[in-house]
Amino acid sequence: MVEDFYQPRSLSPNRAKLAYPLINMFHPDMTMKLWERFVRQATKEPRHRGGIVAIEDRRRYIHAVFAYRLTEDMAHGLLLRLTDLVMGRLPGGVLPRAVISYAEGLATDLGSSTIAIDASVEGISLDDYREIQGSGFRIGAVVLLRTSPMVAAV
Repeated sequence: MVEDFYQPRSLSPNRAKLAYPLINMFHPDMTMKLWERFVRQATKEPRHRGGIVAIEDRRRYIHAVFAYRLTEDMAHGLLLRLTDLVMGRLPGGVLPRAVISYAEGLATDLGSSTIAIDASVEGISLDDYREIQGSGFRIGAVVLLRTSPMVAAV
């Protein structure tokens, strides 16, 4: 059972270092200092507005991390948005199901009937994507990204 193997836990700034090995694996250019700053920024809001969650095993080893925030969406109303999803590569679908299970409970607690998962191509594997899609998620938007040459040079 998902709940028995993986447990969600809020990631506070004083625990940010515990997630850094996973983050660094998928974002090698992110320094510890940048990661700690990101966690501080993402956890400034009260829990009912946003935060960061780590999915841990019984040994407290972190296998997945994501930020979340409650937003208003024109098409869906109150929306729970998961962003910056990073999941380790493990066989089977237990890890994505743990993320989805927590997100469903959080959405219910926060009064949202819709969950959006924004995941970078590097953040999840094709198998995990298929597991998430098999749980009823569908592509609902496309995000086009471009780094400004002026900002990137700074």
